[in-house]
Amino acid sequence: MFEIGKEQLLIAVVTVVVTLYTSDLLEGVALGTLTKIVVLCVDLVRTSAKETPAGEFSLKRFTGQLSAALVELFRNPVIRIGDGRGSGERYGVMTVATSAIRGSVGEMKNPYKIYLSSVSCMNLMKLDKALSKIVVPPTPKANFMVIMAGKIIDHTSMEYLHHFQDQCIAAGHTCSIVGMQHFRPFSDHVLAYRVNPPRSLMAFA
Repeated sequence: MFEIGKEQLLIAVVTVVVTLYTSDLLEGVALGTLTKIVVLCVDLVRTSAKETPAGEFSLKRFTGQLSAALVELFRNPVIRIGDGRGSGERYGVMTVATSAIRGSVGEMKNPYKIYLSSVSCMNLMKLDKALSKIVVPPTPKANFMVIMAGKIIDHTSMEYLHHFQDQCIAAGHTCSIVGMQHFRPFSDHVLAYRVNPPRSLMAFA
C-alpha cells in the first residue's frame, strides 16, 4: 500500500484506527472516506490557487476554490465522447497529428476520442456508466483514445482506466490513454495517484 502512495496508507490507517477505537466498522469507513475527500480537495485547491494570481489570503476566494473542488470531485468526469464539441466543454484541447500517437496495439487511426476531466472514486460510477455503453464485443473494431484533461486521477481511477484499456483490447479494439505524461505521480507505482500541475492543464488529441 505504501508503494502505491503515502495517501493510501494514511487513509487505511485512519480507517483501521477509528474502527478499533470505536469498535464500529461503519464509523471507520466513513472517516476513511472523509479523509480521502479531504486529501483530494487539498490537491484540487492547491492547483486552483496556483492558477490564480498571487495575492493575500481571501476567505471568499478559498471558499470558492473549495466549492469548485467538491463539484470537480463529484460531477460526471466525461467532458465529451466523440469528436463533436459539446456546449458544456470546460477545457481547451490542442490538436496534433494522430500519427504522432501510438496506442496499445499499433498506430492510432481515426480514434474515437473520450475527453475526461478529474477522475476519482467519487465520480467513477458515472464514468463507468458512460463507457460501458460504447465498448462491447459485437461492435466493429475501433480505436479508442482516452484523453485526460483534468487536475487529478486517484488510485482507484487509475486502476479502472487500466482495466478499461484491457477490456477494449480483449474486445478486439485498440485503446490509448493520452495526456498522462502531464500528471505528477505520487509514487513510482503504475497505479499511483496523480496530479496535473496548472502549467500542463491541457490534453492532446
